[in-house]
Order: sequence, then C-alpha cells, then structure tokens
Amino acid sequence: NLKNNKIENSNKLFFENNITKISQLESYLSCPFKHFMSYGLKLNSIESAELNNKDFGNFLHKVAEMFLKSKNNFIKILNETDTKIEDIVENIIQDILNLKNFYKFNLKINEFSLKIIKDESLRLCKYLFETEKISNFKPEFLEFKFGDKNNYQIKVLNKNFKIKGVVDRIDIFNNMFIIIDYKSGKAGKGNFSEIYYGEKIQIFIYMKILEQVLNKKSCGVYYFSIKNDFSTEKNLYKLQGQSINNSNFLKAMDTSL
Repeated sequence: NLKNNKIENSNKLFFENNITKISQLESYLSCPFKHFMSYGLKLNSIESAELNNKDFGNFLHKVAEMFLKSKNNFIKILNETDTKIEDIVENIIQDILNLKNFYKFNLKINEFSLKIIKDESLRLCKYLFETEKISNFKPEFLEFKFGDKNNYQIKVLNKNFKIKGVVDRIDIFNNMFIIIDYKSGKAGKGNFSEIYYGEKIQIFIYMKILEQVLNKKSCGVYYFSIKNDFSTEKNLYKLQGQSINNSNFLKAMDTSL
C-alpha cells in the first residue's frame, strides 16, 4: 500500500518473519532502489540460453565444492595409483553436467564454452590440490548453513532480525578457523573501507557468528575470486582478505614459509 509516497508494511515486504540475509543488507546499502526491485518486487532478469559470467562462476564453484568434499579419496587415489588429476576432474564435470541446474552447459550453442570451462576446472582443482598439501588448515565444512535451528540476531531501529546464511568454506586447524568466500562476480578486497560503507560486510559478520558456533578462534577471512577470465596467467587464483598478525598462524597457513 502507498500512502504519502511511503511504503506501508515494509517489514512484511522485505523481511518476512523478521528474517534476513547479510547479502540482502549489502544490497540495500549498495543501492536501495535495486534492493527494492530485487527483494520488494522480486524482479529477475530474463534468462538467456547463452552462458554468462555468473554461469561460469557457479559451475567452478560446484567443481571446487565436489572436489573438496571428496578430497581425501582423491588424494589417496593420486598418491597410490597412476590416476591423473585430469581423470578425476573429468568425472566431476560429468556429474555436474547431469544436474538440472547446469543444463545450459549441455546446449549446442555453448559447446565451445564447455571446452573452456573444462580447462579452467582442471586449473582450479590443481590449485586446490597443491595448496592443500602445504597448509595445516583443512576444509572442514562446505556450504555450512546456520540460522535454521539457532537464532542469530541483529538489532536495527529497535527491531530484532534473525540472520540466516550459508558459508562457502570453513578451514580448521586445532582451535583456529578461517573462512573462504567464493565469488563469481566482483570480489572484495577485504579492506576496512568496504566494511565501513557496508559494501562487503557478509564475511565479517559470518566470522563473529561462527566464533560462537564453532567455539574456535577466527584467524582469517578471505575472498576467493572463482571465475573464468580467459587468462593464461599461471597463478591466477589467490585469496584476498584479512588475517591476524601471528607468526604461528601464518606458518600453519603455509608450511613452506
């Protein structure tokens, strides 16, 4: 309802049952009108048969998730047999292509793009495999959901809002943990100006919530830009974010130091 150019019942429109996600808050702080169009009117762009950057990012995200979920089996296979990592990645890709969410990759129009994404998937998994070998931190949780059973709340204008979310990846070593957030679009740098202006606050709020959930110390939060840039650069992948200033932590992150 509109009255005096104001939206009534905005809580019901935007925050059903007083529940929100941090990404929704980021959307509002970035552009209130875009937030209204997306979360109020719930408008979506028309889907095209051709692949876009988001499709590439989602595919690579799924490759990383499936590779790390079965990493122990993969590492054992690679260490004890003549099986190549190329064979493992090819099997993962075939499993993904059978999922209905990725049907566009099977379309004739995207045949060349599929070849590119296969090459990029291999490069990504090789990076994950090599970094795993030199770090004491190991992926413990993937697609970790919170907020369904336990209530985590923030207070805004004298109202409490429940927070729900999904953390892409949590790596743990002893009583320490780090968060890795995969980004298929523009990744943040994890600097404090992004926090101050509300541009990239999600990963830092997740950090505080997970300290309660895991009862462990947060030592780092990072963005992992996971997209295909058609680049031939060898060391394309890297983490960007914030770490605690502690030599023991840094040595555990990278035992080659």
